[in-house]
Amino acid sequence: MSVQYILEPYKGPASRYTCPACQTPRKFSRYIDSGTGETLAEHIGRCDREVNCGYHVTPRLFFGENPASDQVWLRRPRLQPTVSAPGLISTIPLDKLKESLRGYETNHLIQFFQSRYDQRIVSNLIGAYFIGTSNRWPGATIFPQIDAQGRVRTAKIMAYDARTGRRRKRADGSGQIDWWHNKVGEKPYHLRQCFFGEHLLKTRPKAPVAVVESEKTALVAGIYFPQFIWIASGGLSLLSRERCSALRGRQIYLFPDLNGYEKWKEKATGIAQIAKVVVSDLLEKIATPEERKQGFDLADYLLKFDPKDFREIQLKAPAGPNKHSTILRLEKSPDFDLGYPALWDAKPREKESLRLVLSPRRAEWAKMLGVAEDQLAIYSFQP
Repeated sequence: MSVQYILEPYKGPASRYTCPACQTPRKFSRYIDSGTGETLAEHIGRCDREVNCGYHVTPRLFFGENPASDQVWLRRPRLQPTVSAPGLISTIPLDKLKESLRGYETNHLIQFFQSRYDQRIVSNLIGAYFIGTSNRWPGATIFPQIDAQGRVRTAKIMAYDARTGRRRKRADGSGQIDWWHNKVGEKPYHLRQCFFGEHLLKTRPKAPVAVVESEKTALVAGIYFPQFIWIASGGLSLLSRERCSALRGRQIYLFPDLNGYEKWKEKATGIAQIAKVVVSDLLEKIATPEERKQGFDLADYLLKFDPKDFREIQLKAPAGPNKHSTILRLEKSPDFDLGYPALWDAKPREKESLRLVLSPRRAEWAKMLGVAEDQLAIYSFQP
């Protein structure tokens, strides 16, 4: 019987190690024997910092270079990981989701949004994406992954700074991130992740879809460009063709973080077999060396401006060898006459708000969650 090696599933900070290349703590995933749960040698694995480090030694590579090695095993027993059977998907009960839809007065990310945007806009974000609050850390935010069938597959718990809106870090520099299914899910939990925001696809079946890496970026971009459905993969390496099956037949625009363009352009080749896809190189064109070093994403630029300044966005794939590049034109309000890319350097104006109306889908989502319609804040944008 052949041995199958997999990267150790995430079970908390203890299941992530210091990368042997960049020495960053809790960013290294090691390979294990899926049958016994036994770990391979300490240097066989992948660094999660794919852009800034990129270290990845696979079992195949190690055995190919060291066929007679007796040092491949680190004799430290591990719990056997849960390997989901094909097609088996665990879900979090909707009652748990409903319980999380509260505590916004202490939710640090919501507090950050409230300091910048009209309350109606913030209510729209909460209602449309079912953002919750967790006591995992003070003010922590819950980002549920709800699929197109309305099933809560899991949720990511993250801690933010209420003043800056940036993720909080531990003393060792690692982020405060956890998974909700580890707390409230059944045992064993058969995890099959989906896009954050995937449940919105059915509400606007003909709308173009914009994909970003981070959940926060999807929320921010949706405020500025509501003509798109904004969803998040959850990370650079998580844009898989399997996950993109939910986007079959759609027009998709990919907005990778800085330094992620080449990787997502490569992934777009496979996705193009099921959907029309364009990869934006906007950030690659306008970033400064310092912004590139910090790994800026689309939200870092958008947060410099008021959403009312953005009236229209047009994207198209150019012909020729640069078919994956995005031509992006932003039209400003008539009294804010700045062109691209100079607009990114403009000073923000005084805060205004978009006009919102109650979504016609409000009753449908309320029924799905089993709550009264007047308790659910889901809005549509009006120009």
